[in-house]
Amino acid sequence: MFNYQRCGSKVVIIFSLILLLSLVVTDYSFSDLVGYWSFDQGDSVKDLSTNKNHGQIKGNPKSVKGQSGEALEFNGSSDWVSIGHNDSIANFDQLSISAWIKLIKVNGWTAVIEKGVHENWSYGFFLEPDATLSFYVSQKGNKLACCIGNFEIKPNEWYHIAGTYDGKLAKLWVNGKAEAELAASGPLHPTDGLPLAIGCRGKGDGENFFNGFIDEVTLWDSVVSIDKMKQPLKTTSVIPLHKLSLIWANIKSQPK
Repeated sequence: MFNYQRCGSKVVIIFSLILLLSLVVTDYSFSDLVGYWSFDQGDSVKDLSTNKNHGQIKGNPKSVKGQSGEALEFNGSSDWVSIGHNDSIANFDQLSISAWIKLIKVNGWTAVIEKGVHENWSYGFFLEPDATLSFYVSQKGNKLACCIGNFEIKPNEWYHIAGTYDGKLAKLWVNGKAEAELAASGPLHPTDGLPLAIGCRGKGDGENFFNGFIDEVTLWDSVVSIDKMKQPLKTTSVIPLHKLSLIWANIKSQPK
């Protein structure tokens, strides 16, 4: 007699395994996403990661059409966003940070995104007066490593900017291409008490303001790909590899 129940169970197990393997691409654990500010909420700045690093709007940046959804337009004199200091945005052995930006005009030496200030650095992006972009990280003891790129940020164009630090090398990326790198080592200086500032230098009352648009800021406590930075929430349905053995064990333990 054909044992349909037993055969059916095997088919279900095989099909389930094939489905799981098709979903498992890499280990996309979201514990490394420590901040994601999309600026899609108008007059508030919510952190869409699980860390609730919500921002406070300073000045009167405008909510405008962005690279994805809404963005904030900063006036170059008083507009910025302050994200209060805490360990999740400060204590890093590795780091990835990214944003979409569109410059209106060069505003002298400009901090685009920064955690820390002169002689109390941590990480960030800035524009030189000639509109070339740089990314920096500072190790404990304020050992500054600054990747000074030659890439000019031209007005009225969207650029995806990113910085990565793996504990040995800091790299600046523009539109997915590595533009500068510099050797560095050790955990980052935490800059206790200073906010993460978007649109200016984070001294508490702001300075060196950015004149332009900023959108889709992401912050990670590991080195991640540019694609992942651009789509930080896309992989929520992907099953991490380290869970596969447990899931497969549960499937096999089901009654046959």
